[in-house]
Amino acid sequence: FFHTRKNRLLSKALNSYKNYIWNIPSKKRDLIKFIRKQGKFNKKRKEIRFFSIKKANIFKLKKMLTIYNVNSIIYGPYKNNYGSINYYLAFKIDNINKLKIIREVKM
Repeated sequence: FFHTRKNRLLSKALNSYKNYIWNIPSKKRDLIKFIRKQGKFNKKRKEIRFFSIKKANIFKLKKMLTIYNVNSIIYGPYKNNYGSINYYLAFKIDNINKLKIIREVKM
């Protein structure tokens, strides 16, 4: 059906798209690394935020944080100027004391 060259180009084009599904770790140490890498730290509000266009990402992260007794709030859906729907999850930096990473968060 496809020529070999066309098939390679199609595969290359499909693989170039960004994957928006997060792999949220279940181990505490890996979760801490995930929070430090993906989270947006807001010093003024003293909170950490996670933004996503996938609702499932936010709910999975909330479920994982709940396991470690970290209270978080989900906001959204919000629509931006381009029509994309976004969600975000926020929790106070004080709550990460439950994960014992306060000394690792540089404020």
